Amino acid sequence: MYSFASISYFSSLPPSSLAIGRHVLPYPVGEHGIARYTMLHGPRQSRSRHPHHVISVQWRDLLSPHANTSLGRPIRVNINIDQDLKPCVEDERTIKLPKSYAMNGGDGNYSYAQNSSYQRGAVDAAKELIKEGVASKLDLKLLSSSSTINPFRIADFGCSTGPNTLLAMQIILEVVEQKFKSEKPTTQLIPEFQVFFSDQVLNDFNTLFQSLPPKRRYHAAGVAGSFYDRLFPTASLHFAFSSSSLSWISDLPEEILDSKSPAWNKGRIHYTGGRKEVYEAYTAQFAKDLETFLNARAEELVVGGLMALLIPTVPNVMNSSETTTESEIDLLGSCLMDMAKMVRNVEKL
Repeated sequence: MYSFASISYFSSLPPSSLAIGRHVLPYPVGEHGIARYTMLHGPRQSRSRHPHHVISVQWRDLLSPHANTSLGRPIRVNINIDQDLKPCVEDERTIKLPKSYAMNGGDGNYSYAQNSSYQRGAVDAAKELIKEGVASKLDLKLLSSSSTINPFRIADFGCSTGPNTLLAMQIILEVVEQKFKSEKPTTQLIPEFQVFFSDQVLNDFNTLFQSLPPKRRYHAAGVAGSFYDRLFPTASLHFAFSSSSLSWISDLPEEILDSKSPAWNKGRIHYTGGRKEVYEAYTAQFAKDLETFLNARAEELVVGGLMALLIPTVPNVMNSSETTTESEIDLLGSCLMDMAKMVRNVEKL
């Protein structure tokens, strides 16, 4: 199940991972109580000394028609840490590149592009919710008074390789254009649009940009980096979007790696079936990461800007074992543990 949030920002002044040996691979995690964490995110003092407030947070569950479909083949991570993340030397100091775990690139049988129909279903299901959010919350007068709205800048955080991000951007462009047509006089031109596709540094941007529609109505650019960091200048975005990405937390909770901790999660890649302490460790990490994400976007969005988030969630009224996503992750974890045991057995020979 997915949850939808539309968040408006106002200012008074203009994933989890799996450890295998030395390698750490990310995997999606379900979130409980996510609305609670977001609702508590209130006024704060920004680094630019401009107080920001989250004035509207709405969470809606999506009854996706794809809810009972298979997630498809497991996505393989095309990264070799030893080869792809070699440190560089600068001023006699060793500087390590940031960790990057991108989805499988290209458009082959095992690519993310060919195995993400479930995520596409979430975008399809959210179309009407995005339309409602833009119609009711995107205040063009406030935007015009606080910033330049030409070009109108949109960013997708966690775009991967497409085609899902292209569908999402098309939906957003259409509803924003309709908003301008309905509120602005016919003599005023609709602004140009600039779309930023953002994902981790090892994301396959080549496949994404080769897939761009030739007759698109926007200027496209790629922005590489973690969305848990600042990626754009202060007050530069009008619309921020993210789908099926915020379920990936920034790092493993330290407690689950400590064999002396009650949260020690040996033999599992997920909190499903684990102790209460394991669940609490993941919950705390997610809450911390979500706050970091929102703080960064609060700096980047203009006054009156809008943000829409689609996040895989697990309702509190359901047990983890009753959900399709967590059952599949539990099965995947069992397979990976069997593979790890096979590797250890081979090394002993």
